[in-house]
Amino acid sequence: MRRDETLRTEDRTMDFSVSEKLQKLLAKIRQFMEKEIYPLEAAGAENFAAALPELRAKRALVKEMGLWARKSPPHTAAWA
Repeated sequence: MRRDETLRTEDRTMDFSVSEKLQKLLAKIRQFMEKEIYPLEAAGAENFAAALPELRAKRALVKEMGLWARKSPPHTAAWA
């Protein structure tokens, strides 16, 4: 923008809507959390070490679903 231009917000609107693809992904994550993770919270709070095997199984499931470290490049997510 040049210095002599003025930004008029009434002429420019930003679209903050969530895409259908992202809505589906968020629904999938929400469903997974409600079904698989939230029920483990009580067990983990009482005895975290005893809950670790189940947590590891859930971690593997998340990786199978392709949701593990989604923002990381594939070559850096392998260690996790």
